[in-house]
Amino acid sequence: MYCKLADRGECLPTLEELLPIFSEFAPQSLAEPWDNVGLQLGDKRSKINRMLLSLNATQETIEEAIQKKCELLFTHHPLFLEDINSIVNTSALFDVIKDALAKNIGIYSAHTNLDKSEQGINKVLADYLELKKIEPLIADTDFKKLVFFVETKYSKKIIEELALLGAGKIGQYSNASFRSKGVGTFKPEAGAKPAVGEKGVVNEVGEERVEMLVHQSILVNVVKKLIETHPYEEVAYDIYPIEGIKKSNVGLGRIGDFSSQKRICDIIADLRQNVDGQISVLGNPEKKVRRAAILAGAGASYIEQTGAKGAELFITSDVKYHEAQKAAEIGLNLIILSHFAIEKFALNLLAPLLADKLNKSGYSVDVIISEKESDVWFEN
Repeated sequence: MYCKLADRGECLPTLEELLPIFSEFAPQSLAEPWDNVGLQLGDKRSKINRMLLSLNATQETIEEAIQKKCELLFTHHPLFLEDINSIVNTSALFDVIKDALAKNIGIYSAHTNLDKSEQGINKVLADYLELKKIEPLIADTDFKKLVFFVETKYSKKIIEELALLGAGKIGQYSNASFRSKGVGTFKPEAGAKPAVGEKGVVNEVGEERVEMLVHQSILVNVVKKLIETHPYEEVAYDIYPIEGIKKSNVGLGRIGDFSSQKRICDIIADLRQNVDGQISVLGNPEKKVRRAAILAGAGASYIEQTGAKGAELFITSDVKYHEAQKAAEIGLNLIILSHFAIEKFALNLLAPLLADKLNKSGYSVDVIISEKESDVWFEN
């Protein structure tokens, strides 16, 4: 796909001028705490005439950008995601960076922020399916309040550890918590190994009640970290639902209703026309469904939440055997697509929207979809 804009301005925009437009399209504040989005590599002073849109920054996509005279590679998956201690000539990353720098090609990534945004990957897929009453599957307002109790001298350290995972993040503020002092009482029984206090007697310890907001999507990991970090043998904590937060139009995945019931096999047939790769199905293909959810990429960890929101069908990727069993147990039908294929198709849908966004902002940039990158899996 090639989105060429007819009205070229007198002067080309710089990469720095495009960054705020990209951030409006997929706000960086929406990214998950572990994610690394935004400008990965490049000279902000570079003039941008063409940009290549791809899932990954690889040797193939860099070579394609060079061939097609693109000054920017816009990827979905970040160039730098895991901790990197060195970049040497024996790694694929070395060649990508070397060639990009040699040809002055910038690399920009929009990952979980593009998954979540109002006009992002999951929204365009839900529109393609012609779902109605669309809303986020896991909205950014799906918060819980985590409350735990700990001896005062440990509270700050635990808050810092949980904040690193994204707990206590409210809008543009992080590390948000509330602490109130109190007295905890407990009696260690035989076999207990108390961090404080004495066995066999009722102990009173000065403690703090700590409260933090935690998004549903990271709750399991945050609780796990709390238990790991907390000094007590038995950790006392509570999780409360949060009401009254304004409904959000952003979040992971999308859920909605078909205007009338559709057979799963008809939905599959439609997807096969545009989405490459193997398609697996859990459930009866002849079954008619009304309410469906879609989450491009790895969505298996949201199977139970999807079922709880009334979905009869969940379209996603990267589902393991036991996760599929869980879906079967709760009566949730699955269409499982290739991770690469569904996100690649979504980029095809997004390209004209991004080009239009740039044009309306006064910047004429050609947006080109990569034709060189391919799935790591292939059908035998």
